[in-house]
Amino acid sequence: FGVASYNPYRIIALGNMAYCYGQLRNGEKAIELYELVLQEAPDHAVAKSSLNLLRATPPQPDAA
Repeated sequence: FGVASYNPYRIIALGNMAYCYGQLRNGEKAIELYELVLQEAPDHAVAKSSLNLLRATPPQPDAA
């Protein structure tokens, strides 16, 4: 059982959770989790680019 990545499982899990929160339109929680990823892996390119996107996108109203 393995992962084709040099990142520890914790980093992968945090990134996956952040992505999911972003898809659920909970940008605040997604940002919080991507920041945790960057605390542990400062060069994590996906977390950096995702944070830039989340911070540049205005909050969207919930679809009814």
